[in-house]
Amino acid sequence: MIKSKLIGGIMMVAGTSIGAAMIAMPITASRIGFSLSIFLLILISAVMYYAAILVSRIYAITDSNSTIAKIAGDSIGKISQVICSAAVLVLMYSLLVAYISGLSEALNELTNIGKTNIIVGISIVFFVSLSLSNKIFDYYNRAAFSLKIVFMLLMTFILYPYVSSENIASSNVIISDGFSVLSVLPVFVTSFGFHAGIPFIFKHLGMDHNQYKKAIMYGVLSTLTIYIVWLIVTFGVLHTHELNLSGGNLSNFIELLSSSVKSESLSKSINFFIILAILTSLFGVSTTIFDFVEEFLKDTFKVHNRFLSSFLVFFIPMIVTLVNKNLFVKALGLAGIALTIIAIFIPAMICIKKDPKMYNPIALGICIALGIATVIGELMMFIAVI
Repeated sequence: MIKSKLIGGIMMVAGTSIGAAMIAMPITASRIGFSLSIFLLILISAVMYYAAILVSRIYAITDSNSTIAKIAGDSIGKISQVICSAAVLVLMYSLLVAYISGLSEALNELTNIGKTNIIVGISIVFFVSLSLSNKIFDYYNRAAFSLKIVFMLLMTFILYPYVSSENIASSNVIISDGFSVLSVLPVFVTSFGFHAGIPFIFKHLGMDHNQYKKAIMYGVLSTLTIYIVWLIVTFGVLHTHELNLSGGNLSNFIELLSSSVKSESLSKSINFFIILAILTSLFGVSTTIFDFVEEFLKDTFKVHNRFLSSFLVFFIPMIVTLVNKNLFVKALGLAGIALTIIAIFIPAMICIKKDPKMYNPIALGICIALGIATVIGELMMFIAVI
């Protein structure tokens, strides 16, 4: 039973982190080259792992199974709780809108039954499932994650014979300014963005700190390994200038990759992987929002109703997505800063306030520095778009 829960926890961490954005990661990484991208991914994975462990220590000394926002309110003041709660809502609902929108686009290409029907249909199915039990979503996530790994291996198998070490070596570029590095940080940090789901993962593991640490460690290592393998394969197949030809467009990138190896199977594998990647991310995000909404209703209105909490999880993003069905990229753009607040800044402030023995000053300093750099990079990208 414990082993089964641990596997479920690992899949929640990796499944929430590895989304459809992984496919387009080489496009972002091409700005700074292969070697620097690998270094940053390793650094960021270590920082995000440490940040998650800090949350575990916070739970240990507060003896609480509340959300990090509520703990922040009790520890460092109500303003921090408001900021953290707002960040959670912005992050989770924007991601859920993005995933429902992206899933409707992907499924509509396969079935051609209309985006509106798909949006309403998947919202109802997931609402009913979540209102019945968290275990249903756990089983959904395990099945989707397992299939996602199968298609990931299939993509790697198809591409591997075309990998060239010369392409990888030539991909390393000379960085003339800090903007290129800062611009990739929001994407890379968000690629390890499971932290808002920590309360749900913690409860899933029965509040067992040792099991939690194992789930986080293996989940982060699995995610990092998959990212590195994907960058090796894509940088080995495509030249840097070919990656730049995609213009940052996911469809163009998939078309370039498929045409470079002349394989229809690759294109289909990528499409199925995207659907499964969106699904696993959607499962992780929706359970996190459910946990947040359930606590809010209980604390504010003294209401404990699983049906109502599940309804609010999916009704709001369903309406937003129906109003504008092409929000995948725009909604993802809101997530970077919110994740940094939830994963790095708030836990760091709680640790500093609660007990200096909880953290390593150097490690915490690196976390905060990365968080600040990520926010700056996100703001620079936003200004550049305007």
